[in-house]
Amino acid sequence: MTQDNSDDKPKTPKLISTAPPPITPLRGSGRTGTINTGRVTSLAAIDWQHWRIMKTVAAWEAVLLSFDTNPETAKIVWRDFHAYVDENQTKVIKRLRQLEGYLSDRTFFSHVIFGNHSRVHEFSLPEFAAWGLHVGFDDMPPELVAMAQKRKAQAQLPADSKPTAIKPVQRAPAQDAAIIAAIRAKNIEPKKIPKAPSGKPGLKAEIRKDILQTHKDIFSSNGVFNDAWQRLRSSGEIIDA
Repeated sequence: MTQDNSDDKPKTPKLISTAPPPITPLRGSGRTGTINTGRVTSLAAIDWQHWRIMKTVAAWEAVLLSFDTNPETAKIVWRDFHAYVDENQTKVIKRLRQLEGYLSDRTFFSHVIFGNHSRVHEFSLPEFAAWGLHVGFDDMPPELVAMAQKRKAQAQLPADSKPTAIKPVQRAPAQDAAIIAAIRAKNIEPKKIPKAPSGKPGLKAEIRKDILQTHKDIFSSNGVFNDAWQRLRSSGEIIDA
């Protein structure tokens, strides 16, 4: 009788994959800007705050941003980048070539740092965005459009239109003018101030009461008013009849 020794045979171990799970595109409120080619792809949301504060950007970064694609995570095979592999790749290449023809035009680009290749020339991102609107790129993300509109508004301001500090009101002249105007409003000439009736408030008291109500911005107290009244007397602008 033959003995069954199958349990003694070595068993082939079961292979368990240690590879990471497939990558899933990020989901959320922000757009995930993609150019689905295998050559230019980006799954991460664009950090627009980062790009807003960048003084200059490279041409290839600006073009990818104009397609709502994140340059920080985009995978690009530069050695054959100019091979027209599909429609999306062609769009990127065309836009780079269109841009190159305008980089020497100071109407759009005030300052360009030229590199050893057209795709690495550097310039202002808001200027690029403004140029994009000018030439009719209607597929740019709203963040770039906003940069372009802000840039356009700034360019329309005159060179000497910088905000200027508001000069403070010269209190003494303003106080003097207010008192003279209040006297004349009562049909009395400032150089013919009538004497106060015996035991009753005079014109000065009436003017002070009115002024302290209507001109609180330049008369903060009775003392301030009295000083101004005396100044007018000393200068001869107020004279008793």
